[in-house]
Amino acid sequence: MRSHARLFTAGILSLFLAGCPSPPQDTQKFPAKAETVPVLAPPSSPATSPAYSPPAEPPKAKNGSGPPMPNGTHEAKGDAEAASAASAPGKLMERRPASAAVAASAEASPEFAADSALLARRDAYRQQLKQAAYAFNPLTPIKVATPVTVFFWIDPAAEPLRLADELKTALLKLRPNEAPLAESGQLDWSPKMRATLTGDDFLITPTEARDFDGTKNIYANRRTEWSWDIKARRVGESLPLHLRVWAILPKSLGEPDEVLKLDKLIQVEVTWTWLLDEFWEKYWKWLLGGLGTALAGAVAAWWKSRQPKAADN
Repeated sequence: MRSHARLFTAGILSLFLAGCPSPPQDTQKFPAKAETVPVLAPPSSPATSPAYSPPAEPPKAKNGSGPPMPNGTHEAKGDAEAASAASAPGKLMERRPASAAVAASAEASPEFAADSALLARRDAYRQQLKQAAYAFNPLTPIKVATPVTVFFWIDPAAEPLRLADELKTALLKLRPNEAPLAESGQLDWSPKMRATLTGDDFLITPTEARDFDGTKNIYANRRTEWSWDIKARRVGESLPLHLRVWAILPKSLGEPDEVLKLDKLIQVEVTWTWLLDEFWEKYWKWLLGGLGTALAGAVAAWWKSRQPKAADN
């Protein structure tokens, strides 16, 4: 009985399926797969969709580049992109060469151009200066508070060693009992030069005049002499003494140019007269007070010694 019911149900189901149409094959929905590399179908455009309705086209931007932004944000975005492009790492910025920068600064600054021209003319003048011999006698050791004379000579026509020998001969005549010392060399010379001798531990006076600034005209065929009387203010093993020499340039070329700089350490020795003077200067009040006290005591003792004898008489 049950087998007959099953057969009847199967017959009814087969007749129903035979009467229904078969569904169409959708190749787009179920694409065939490639054996090696899968092929992806391009995305469908919204315009192909039956429910698509294109929106109203917004107005274009004024500069015509990029999508439009409301309330001027397109211009702000462009500026931000330009700033980020300028500061972004890895992007090379255009740089001018150093010569172009100097030329631009010279064109923009007349003062810079004038200073450059002045320096060029000073260098050209300095290169034309010739060499001259000099001699100098740094006296050491010397006695404290004792005046001595220091000489500095310039001679464009002499050799340095010969000029030093001439200075030693002149010093030997001034101080026969002392062995003269002199050093020599070469320097650039100009028609007018200036020489100064300074030192904080010395009292220095030019022999020409007290207010002499050291400027002299230079002779091309004979020597020019400077001299100073110096006196040490205190005792010391190495007191600094400074000699400076400048070439005086034409006024159109600016300040004088230093051509020689000598720094010497002078040994200054003590003397008995200086010790007595220093002791008296520092302690004269106490010395006078002590002497007065001693004198007053001696007078009082003498007076007392005279009183008993007068009473006996």
